[in-house]
Amino acid sequence: MIRIRLSNTTEATLVARRWRSDDPRLERLLNAMLSPWGPYGSEAEAEQLEARVASQVLGAEIIEQYPDAGLTSFRDDDSSELAA
Repeated sequence: MIRIRLSNTTEATLVARRWRSDDPRLERLLNAMLSPWGPYGSEAEAEQLEARVASQVLGAEIIEQYPDAGLTSFRDDDSSELAA
């Protein structure tokens, strides 16, 4: 499970390759952004990858991750990885 925040109040949660949010447009957008080839590696690694993509593309902040892999807050403002 990973939770992201796009603004002070807009959040979404990723569980089992499915995004959930109180904002239906955000939920549809995030689910459309999921990799069509399925997860890479373990489920936790796949969720972290998907959340990083959302943070880079949408400017979201990862605010919670469980099981905790040492990541409690992450914001990736460097979009250079997408250009590579």
